[in-house]
Amino acid sequence: MKAAGLQAIDTVMESKAVLIQSKHSLHPELVSIFTNRIRGVIAARKYVLCQYNIHRDHIAAATQITPGKRAPSISKLDTDDTWVAQPPGDFDHGNVGQ
Repeated sequence: MKAAGLQAIDTVMESKAVLIQSKHSLHPELVSIFTNRIRGVIAARKYVLCQYNIHRDHIAAATQITPGKRAPSISKLDTDDTWVAQPPGDFDHGNVGQ
C-alpha cells in the first residue's frame, strides 16, 4: 500500500487462520509438507531480500553490513573481474540501518 501512496483509513474486520490436524489423518506426510510450508512463509515474512553490485575489494565490508542468513552468494558481473553482484540473502528487518 505504501508503495502505491495509499494508507489505511479504518479496519473493516480482523481475523486469523487456524490449522487443525486430525490425530487420525489419512495422509500425515502431506500434512507435514503443508505445515512446513506454512512455517516457511511465516519465517520469510521477517526478512527482506537485498541485492547489489559492489567492487570486489569491498565484499568483506559489505558482508559485515548485510551478512545474509547463512552466507552471501557472490556472482561475477559479465567479463569484468573487479565487480560482482552480491545478493547477501535475506536479512532481518530489525537489522536494517544498524
